[in-house]
Amino acid sequence: MFCGNCGKQNPDDATLCSGCGATLTPVATSGKRSRRRKNNYAMVGMIAVAVVVVLVVVLLVALFSGRSAKATGVKFIEAVFDGDGEEIVDLIPDSYFKQYAREMDVKVSRVKDQFEESFEDQFDAISEMMDDVKVTAKATGTDDYSKRETEDIIDSYEDADVKVKDARTVEVEVTLKYRGEKVELGTPIEVPVIKVGGSWYIDVINLGSMGYSVLNALGGSLGGFLGW
Repeated sequence: MFCGNCGKQNPDDATLCSGCGATLTPVATSGKRSRRRKNNYAMVGMIAVAVVVVLVVVLLVALFSGRSAKATGVKFIEAVFDGDGEEIVDLIPDSYFKQYAREMDVKVSRVKDQFEESFEDQFDAISEMMDDVKVTAKATGTDDYSKRETEDIIDSYEDADVKVKDARTVEVEVTLKYRGEKVELGTPIEVPVIKVGGSWYIDVINLGSMGYSVLNALGGSLGGFLGW
């Protein structure tokens, strides 16, 4: 410690200054150190609390933000071209399958398997055409239904015990690359989607013959691109 009278440095446990003989007051010095130590502990505590708050916010956003309408539309089109029935089933609300399972008195997994097989059968022709073809899907916009149309869609899911909050269509542009050549489908493919909870899903009730829509878009734009 330093002497308050002459400024000479002394050992921390000294009681008298070796320079001028004045009485040293270590209590004051240790008090400052104690307060400094307490302030440091308080700062560390505040930082720890702030980190926890940030982590909680990130977790809540991840849990409740859900999948966007555009992401759902793109994932669906990619699954169609891949002939991936399992991926399409994952884009349909679970509550829709649960209602089917109750009515048929079977397990939900069996209902999902049936839907998966049905989708793969419907889109099998498309996936076979896409051998050696790179498909790129991009959502370019969304279209809202009228209030009446939205209400009708919401009502159509009530029997299936699916609580729909909103509905719209997603416009998805598709670009194909084959043997170094690129071609873009002339007309965007419209994918109907619904919002359930905090996420968007495929509107399976109004999906209709999407396979024929995709085939028509392909046939109208590709010509001899794939050697048809």
